[in-house]
Amino acid sequence: MRQTPLDATALWADLQAVREHAPLVHSITNLVVMNFNANALLAVGASPVMAHAEEEVCDMVGIAQALVQGQVHHRP
Repeated sequence: MRQTPLDATALWADLQAVREHAPLVHSITNLVVMNFNANALLAVGASPVMAHAEEEVCDMVGIAQALVQGQVHHRP
């Protein structure tokens, strides 16, 4: 796998792409960082969804364009 160097131009292009498309991002994180993650996603132009209920996961997988998963302790 070839690595591309991260420079300001590439970073700006990625940020502009996020702002242009406003992707729906399913964020599964713990309650401590949930608000921080939502605000960070909003700041870059994404549309965060903090859906944690097991009943919502199948629906979210079908409509979200991205997933953020933190270290969550799942129920057995």
